[in-house]
Amino acid sequence: MNQTSNIIIRLTQEDYRRIIEKCGSVQLPLEELVENFLKDLSGGRNINGSTESTLANQWFDQCWFSISAADEDSLMYYLNKTSYSIADVLRLVEEIQAKESMWPFVGEEDRDDFESDLSDLKEEYDEIVGPWRECHPDKDVKKEIDDMFRWYKEAEYLENE
Repeated sequence: MNQTSNIIIRLTQEDYRRIIEKCGSVQLPLEELVENFLKDLSGGRNINGSTESTLANQWFDQCWFSISAADEDSLMYYLNKTSYSIADVLRLVEEIQAKESMWPFVGEEDRDDFESDLSDLKEEYDEIVGPWRECHPDKDVKKEIDDMFRWYKEAEYLENE
């Protein structure tokens, strides 16, 4: 399923003219240029090639917003550099919290299975977050998770617009 989104791009008149001319020189609509660049940057399906994807990511990593704004010690930054997704970690956190809140209501006969399920969730969470936590023992994990929830809700809102 393709996700479509309307975005506003602010360019000077001169920058806009130059990019339109560049696109026109190869008969490429501006929309397709942006679409192709974002596909390369995401590294997902339908990239133009591994070199293009690598160069798009190098560009991103070298830009002011990546260098000055990135907290390389943050859990979100760590997850972005691994194969784990922020959504997976947040799902685990929600499942663990839900299970923990249900504990007082679990019957005696179900406690062993319940504890085993909760233990499995915590083990999966620790497998993902543990290496980051070991490298950053002074970081507040709860704050990191809260920041991720805030970011994710904003991203989810934009995705559903």
